[in-house]
Amino acid sequence: MEHHVKGNSIWPWVDALADLHRDDDGPAHSPPWPKISIVTPNFNYGELVETTIRSVLVQGYPNLEYIVIDDGSTDGSAAAIEPYRSRLAYFEHQENQGQYPAINKGFAHATGDVFGWINSDDVYLPWTLRAVGTIFARHPEVQWVTGHPCRIHEGTVHTVGRLTPYPGELVREGFFHGGPGGVGWIQQESCFWRRSLWEKAGPLRTELRYAADYELWTRFARHADLYAASTILGGFSVRGQQNRSIANRGRYIEEVNRVFAEIGAAKGSRQADLRRALAAYKRVERLPGVRGAVRRLLGLKRLKGPVMKWDFDQAMYRVYHKSFY
Repeated sequence: MEHHVKGNSIWPWVDALADLHRDDDGPAHSPPWPKISIVTPNFNYGELVETTIRSVLVQGYPNLEYIVIDDGSTDGSAAAIEPYRSRLAYFEHQENQGQYPAINKGFAHATGDVFGWINSDDVYLPWTLRAVGTIFARHPEVQWVTGHPCRIHEGTVHTVGRLTPYPGELVREGFFHGGPGGVGWIQQESCFWRRSLWEKAGPLRTELRYAADYELWTRFARHADLYAASTILGGFSVRGQQNRSIANRGRYIEEVNRVFAEIGAAKGSRQADLRRALAAYKRVERLPGVRGAVRRLLGLKRLKGPVMKWDFDQAMYRVYHKSFY
């Protein structure tokens, strides 16, 4: 039975689920669509979770495995999820354990070739899963991909970040955290990776309550480069202090600092050298005529990451390696 919420007339409410399943074989000149396993953890977001669920299901991706773990909700979440139960590969309502244990449980039930998770207050865009499926089908070398970071409010994309290369060394050493001393962030809603990378790196650290995704990225970077694709793949829902990530930013930074220190203390870490080089560059980055020489002197021009840009003539992504500085 199709469930409708009065007043919703924008994505993902504009289409009926039953009308959108397409059984095409796969992207042109590529292997079949890879099986994508998506996990959604939910805790007391009954007024939001249905929008998230629809943003996954309404796409009609032909090889989707969707898993929802409700982490002990006591609000209207059960009623919001119920109309979609038949379309979920796995659903469980568990006693409250925390977001990251719920995500780990979801992936423990996943059987797909590609993984990703979307929290129950964020959304995918209408093309997300097909773009991801195309990338992983056509580029076997890609283990991990993200898109332009973007922020959404009430169904409208309001900000889109630049296409940023993610040098593996900076990710591995913990510099992509979005807090003081960081060089940016990796938007979790836009990240997808192969099952094999998850198996190599291991699951989310459940003793962390706010920054386990940040810590996971540093472990992913020990095994694979993060490819930045020239499309929006996920939207972070900005709702001020109603958003738990924003409301708990101080605790997030505390955990980031803890993990950052752990990485720096590990044998073989180059974190201290990179920190000094980045600090030196920031002192002169606004001075014209010297930035290039300083980047070369400090070794920053070697900090490159793979970028995937869409070739409109060939209808495919092409990979480039771009310097972060």
